[in-house]
Amino acid sequence: MGVLNWIRRRKAFILGVSLLAGAVIISGCGSKDDSGKSKSDTLYIGMTNAPDSLNPLFNPGIAGQFSIRFMYDSLLGMPEPNKFGFVKLSV
Repeated sequence: MGVLNWIRRRKAFILGVSLLAGAVIISGCGSKDDSGKSKSDTLYIGMTNAPDSLNPLFNPGIAGQFSIRFMYDSLLGMPEPNKFGFVKLSV
């Protein structure tokens, strides 16, 4: 019973140590490379209106078309002003 009495008397100390250990463990869960910048495959786009659809087959509104430009590759490119050409796809 000596251990249980010691734990009861020092609840605040044990709680503090537990919280500190949890914070140290959670801080190691980040995804950073050697340069200190975080790696992410997420693109955040600020819009005033939510897109109607992200499926290009459903002819979405302006907000959806703006989002689709970042999601899908285009078959046409503009190498020079007012000149369009096909883009070479690499597989």
